[in-house]
Amino acid sequence: SLKTSPDTTISEHARKQADLVNHKEPDFNDWLELLPLIMTIIAKTYGNYKISIHSGSDKFSVYPAIGKWTQGRLHVKTAGTSWLEAVRVIARQEPELYREIHQVALASYQEALKFYHITADFSKITPLAAVSDELLPEYLERPEARQLIHIIYGFVMQNRALCEKLYQALDIHEELHYKLVRDHLRKHIRLLGRPKKSSEAGS
Repeated sequence: SLKTSPDTTISEHARKQADLVNHKEPDFNDWLELLPLIMTIIAKTYGNYKISIHSGSDKFSVYPAIGKWTQGRLHVKTAGTSWLEAVRVIARQEPELYREIHQVALASYQEALKFYHITADFSKITPLAAVSDELLPEYLERPEARQLIHIIYGFVMQNRALCEKLYQALDIHEELHYKLVRDHLRKHIRLLGRPKKSSEAGS
C-alpha cells in the first residue's frame, strides 16, 4: 500500500514515475513538486483516473509540476476564473455596470462566505468611490478583489436585471470577451506544458 513517508513506498513509486516520464528524481523537500507527483501516483494506483485541478486560486506556480507528472492526464476546471475574465470585459468597457457588480459583491460576500473557505482580507480592497473608471480593471489584478468578485457569481446571476445587463454587455463586446477567455485558457495550457496546436503557432 502507499505510505506517506518519502523514506518508504512513496519514494519508490516516485522514482518509478520519474523513470516513466523521463524526468529526474524529484526533490522530496519541495512540496510544490512532490504533491502533484503523489497525487499522480495515487491516481495511477487506484484506477488510473484523471487528476482534477480547480483554478480558482490561480495556482500557476504549481502548474509546471502538475503537467510534468500527470503527462496531460488531467482535468482543469476554469469556470470561476473564466467568470473573472468576463468581469474584466465589463470593467474595461462598461464601468457603470462593473460598479453595480462590485456593489453587489460588497453587499453579499458575507453570505457567499458560507459556501467558500478563503483567506482574503477584503478590508485591503480600495474603496470603489476612490477608483476612477480607467483604473477599474486593476481590481481584477489584485488577489483580494479577485476573490471578492469570484465568490459572488451566483448573486449576480440571481439578480435578474443585473444579469440581463451583463449578458447584453458581453454580447456587445463579444470579440474582446472571447479573446480574454482564450488567452486565459492558453495560459493554463502553456504552463501545464501541453504542446500548441498547429493553428496556435506563433500566437
